Amino acid sequence: MKKIAVLSDIHANLPALEAVWRDLEAQAPDEVYHLGDLVGYNPYPEEAVDFVRRRGLPGIRGNYDLAVAAKVPDPASAYLKEPISPNGWAAYRWSESHVPEKDREYLLGLPERIDLEIEGHRLTLVHGSPDDVREYLYPDTPEEMLAEAVASAGCDLLLCGHTHRPMIRKAGRGLVINPGSVGKPKDGDPRAGYLVLTLTPDGIEPEIRRVEYDLATVARTILATDLPEVMATSLQKGLSN
Repeated sequence: MKKIAVLSDIHANLPALEAVWRDLEAQAPDEVYHLGDLVGYNPYPEEAVDFVRRRGLPGIRGNYDLAVAAKVPDPASAYLKEPISPNGWAAYRWSESHVPEKDREYLLGLPERIDLEIEGHRLTLVHGSPDDVREYLYPDTPEEMLAEAVASAGCDLLLCGHTHRPMIRKAGRGLVINPGSVGKPKDGDPRAGYLVLTLTPDGIEPEIRRVEYDLATVARTILATDLPEVMATSLQKGLSN
């Protein structure tokens, strides 16, 4: 038996990450992975990257990580969801200006996917989908599309983030699991979310855990910056901007 924890979409929310980590340590996983988007939306980008880097957590780069760090002519349009709203642009510009060069290099150095074999199960970790870092695999995505994604990855279990909505779905003979978001949930539950997986040769037991954290302090900190006010209100409601 092996137990792993999977975090996704931390999005510069250090208090949420710290609360998840305390809960995670009580679960005593053998390994911890992340599915990208360490930065964006929230006011602690440097601290969140440092937290992950100091612990040597293996993980992948997300689309927001690329939007902040990639050296292309128009990184926001290349990697963020279009059309980008005025609030989205303001949040992006703030985030881009508060991520130091050392963190940009770290984010760019992360792989686009990780493939694992644990207890006889083939796992693929991506941010969006196996084919596109920006593709959304939602809880209501048709099963045949999820099955195609699993087949494209060549795995038994596809772990993906990006939607900020937790999901455990059958996909043909495989599974697609989204841990939800540590730092910016969008399923109407403002608590931080992450995944604990128990794997044995006989099966996979997933548990999506939700964790309370000091959300009020994060909201006040957002309001004390030049981040749009809606970033605080949406965080408190667990909804999209």
